[in-house]
Amino acid sequence: MSAGRQVRVWDEGKKAMMFVGLILGTEFHRNVKKTHFMRVVQGYGLQSTAVDELRRRKVEKIVLHHEDGYTLTSTLVDWLQPDVSTLDLGHGMQRFLPQNRMLRSGNKKQAEELF
Repeated sequence: MSAGRQVRVWDEGKKAMMFVGLILGTEFHRNVKKTHFMRVVQGYGLQSTAVDELRRRKVEKIVLHHEDGYTLTSTLVDWLQPDVSTLDLGHGMQRFLPQNRMLRSGNKKQAEELF
């Protein structure tokens, strides 16, 4: 795994601390799978406690590395907007950002080098 500051949060459903992603400079990087896509909001989620931690660590950009080789980039400010859905689906409160509010680009090699 690449050097970076790990972010871990308590997952209420699994009753364990879980690795969420890496902070590299002012960017947060997280791997996501197709199964992480939430159809109800047409997007992806992050635990609210992770979002709080990213704010404390002064993260500016969130980069989701999809298993299909593309990335979805947004800002932390995007995740903090009042219209972002917050739901508890059994793993603790999560914030869900629609995919259409993220910039999509592709580079699978870069994602493999990070994790």
